[in-house]
Amino acid sequence: MDTSISNSPVLSCRNIVKRYDDGVDAVTVLRGVSLDIAPGSQIAIVGASGSGKSSLLHILGALDTPNEGDVFFLDHSILSLNRTQQAHLRNKYLGFVYQFHHLLNEFSALENVAMPLLISGEKAAVAMEKASSALDKVGLSHRKKHAPNALSGGERQRTAIARAIVNSPKVVLADEPTGNLDAKTGEQVYELMLSLQADLNMAFAVVTHDLTLAKKMSHQYQLHDGMLQEYKY
Repeated sequence: MDTSISNSPVLSCRNIVKRYDDGVDAVTVLRGVSLDIAPGSQIAIVGASGSGKSSLLHILGALDTPNEGDVFFLDHSILSLNRTQQAHLRNKYLGFVYQFHHLLNEFSALENVAMPLLISGEKAAVAMEKASSALDKVGLSHRKKHAPNALSGGERQRTAIARAIVNSPKVVLADEPTGNLDAKTGEQVYELMLSLQADLNMAFAVVTHDLTLAKKMSHQYQLHDGMLQEYKY
């Protein structure tokens, strides 16, 4: 796959429809959603709980499949790839940050951050060096050997951000990354993400219900009744 950056979106979707069927009723949460994420851009997607924000993010990240529509990474259809190819794309080109950090308590912060590199076949010494550098970038150079349960909530989320950027992805997809943090810590984590985005020139797409934090991004969209539109304050 040619991953050179052009004027084309780095990640995009077209006419995405997503339905969930509980056996009684089919609920449509996304109704023909289209979105372009440009290289190095900052995008916030806001909406009420249950509006489909996470569903859209998971579809963009090839973690879920839409009922209709397509998703493109640098003009290549993600949905045309098999599961192995999609997993490779996620590992190499996409970073993920979730509301709950999903760190492994049996491993240190350094080992957690190195995990995507080790999974991709990177040599252990190189993986640990890159993981150490990523933790330095998020201000955790003094906490590398600590297990996640020995870290504060903010430190765990910083570790998760380091894991997301360790592979130098083209896009970081963040699902309510501050939703499990107090307001002050959440704002610090958000500012860190914006600083990293500027320094590393990665595209960041964040879904959140927090309008104050969303305003810090350069572009804002709102999901309402399954439709995506530019958010106007």
